[in-house]
Amino acid sequence: MESSRVIDTSLFPYENFNVRLEIKAENRIAWFKDEYDLQKFLVRSRLDKRTLKIDYRDGEPISTSKKRKK
Repeated sequence: MESSRVIDTSLFPYENFNVRLEIKAENRIAWFKDEYDLQKFLVRSRLDKRTLKIDYRDGEPISTSKKRKK
């Protein structure tokens, strides 16, 4: 598997948390298990997307089978 973007694994200190969110405006970092949890947080917190940086351990979003409840 070839990735066009090399990710520094030291950015992911937790083995089971494959998504890293950096909130530049607040100088804060958060880790998530998958894309689903990240999206829940983004909707709930209503952050300005221009101040965010999202990295994935494998270089791409992790697909999840969780379904959103209405």
